[in-house]
Amino acid sequence: MITQGKYLKSFSLGFQSSLEYRANFIISFLSTLFPITIQYFLWTALYNNSPNGKVYGYNYSQIIAYTIFAAIVSKFVSGGFESEVNEDIKNGGLNKFLIKPIDYYKYRIACFLGQKVSQFFIMAIILILTIAILNITLGYSINLARIFIFFIVIIISIQLSFIFVYCTSMAAFWLSEAGGIFVIGGLLLNIISGGIVPLEVFGNTINHIFNFLPFKYIIYFPINILNGVIVGRQIIYGVLLQIFWIIVCKKFADMLWKQGLKRHNAVGG
Repeated sequence: MITQGKYLKSFSLGFQSSLEYRANFIISFLSTLFPITIQYFLWTALYNNSPNGKVYGYNYSQIIAYTIFAAIVSKFVSGGFESEVNEDIKNGGLNKFLIKPIDYYKYRIACFLGQKVSQFFIMAIILILTIAILNITLGYSINLARIFIFFIVIIISIQLSFIFVYCTSMAAFWLSEAGGIFVIGGLLLNIISGGIVPLEVFGNTINHIFNFLPFKYIIYFPINILNGVIVGRQIIYGVLLQIFWIIVCKKFADMLWKQGLKRHNAVGG
């Protein structure tokens, strides 16, 4: 009970931090309006020249919905704690976790999930308002079952996203300046997880390969459940792959941690 209490406290600290900076989170959502607007005009031009009203298998309302949902979900699942891990490793903040009975991974994920609680409700409100506006303006239809499944799946998605960011942050053990890796890694992950455009844009062969990799199950998968593109057994298959990749990536994260500690010089703190 005492052990679990440490991580509940970490969860609480993460939640309090998200409340303090909730305005920043809302502003980050608003910052997506410009790229969404650009994509809106690009997709509109493409669909105006589409003979069958479909591009990459999406109709017009679906692609506009995907563009907006991707911007919202990518902000929600993003990490943002890489610099904190880097600071702990470089400046001795990690020392207290090495001498006390606190698991660093559990501490980080507890803080991360705590931060996502308040963000979850903000995201839910924005999504529901977006769906209502799309329904009025584009006739975009959706049923409650898809919305319910989406919110369950997105909870698994943020855990998968956390592990990727955590693994990337371990680069601080090997690099004197890992900031560039964090920026490039975050951008690359956003692209190949479907956070900018649907993965069908990369072609059928690449998209088929993505089916067996973990990336698309962070953003593309939950969005297309909401969008009605992924249905039935595809949802079950996707959830099982999410869980599988969480287990595999956790093993990889543990390996990076152990190897990184061998290189770590416990200075500062």
